[in-house]
Amino acid sequence: MIKFNKFKLENGLEIYHVPVNPGSKVISVDVFYKVGSRNEVMGKSGIAHMLEHLNFKSTKNLRAGEFDEIVKGFGGVNNASTGFDYTHYFIKASNENLDKTLGLFAELMKNLSLKDKEFQPEREVVHEERRWRTDNNPMGY
Repeated sequence: MIKFNKFKLENGLEIYHVPVNPGSKVISVDVFYKVGSRNEVMGKSGIAHMLEHLNFKSTKNLRAGEFDEIVKGFGGVNNASTGFDYTHYFIKASNENLDKTLGLFAELMKNLSLKDKEFQPEREVVHEERRWRTDNNPMGY
């Protein structure tokens, strides 16, 4: 059984701390939102996936692309995925960058900017991913 610590902040945010390898200098900060494709209305699919993509665009304090540049600048990697009942974001980096990593996620949570000029180009990317993963999948999901 995996041992973990669980905390719940006053704002409802749940934090799970899972020690993986005490000697490792690498951390993975994962953020899960309890929303995915199951929360979409029939005929309006792809909204959760679209928001996943837009989360890495601009915020009040970061221009589009700057989030990724900062993560790469301190040697980290980041990505995201959307599932049936969750949306998952992560940053893997050295443990000395924990504060920066948490600060970046806080910036997304608090100051995300949804701009049409960033939305429109991303639509085709999400459509292509859907064609590749869903529409061409014999299981259809």
